[in-house]
Amino acid sequence: VVLLVYDVNNPASYEKAITHYLPLVRGKQQQDGVPIIVIGNKQEKQDDNNNDNGAAGVGGVFMRPCNLPPECMFAAVSCRTGLGVYDLCEMITGLCAREVVGMEELNLQL
Repeated sequence: VVLLVYDVNNPASYEKAITHYLPLVRGKQQQDGVPIIVIGNKQEKQDDNNNDNGAAGVGGVFMRPCNLPPECMFAAVSCRTGLGVYDLCEMITGLCAREVVGMEELNLQL
């Protein structure tokens, strides 16, 4: 699993994650099917208005940025308050478990 983290209050950090770092990992993702999760951090500072990065807060629920490539998953978190961190861990664990189970099934069939 590849995690690309950006600051929701800094549109430049989102742009760098998408335009610089995402292309670096995309080749590996496409070749091996490695999941990519783009993480909007510092949600505790986010207000209910739209940001330039497209993430909008609605009653504490933060939506996927509108220009995020479809092959990427999205998570909104606040590492300071813990908001969304458990859900992110569950997402990562589920993705890893799916890969392990897939490998075990492959080994059993051989």
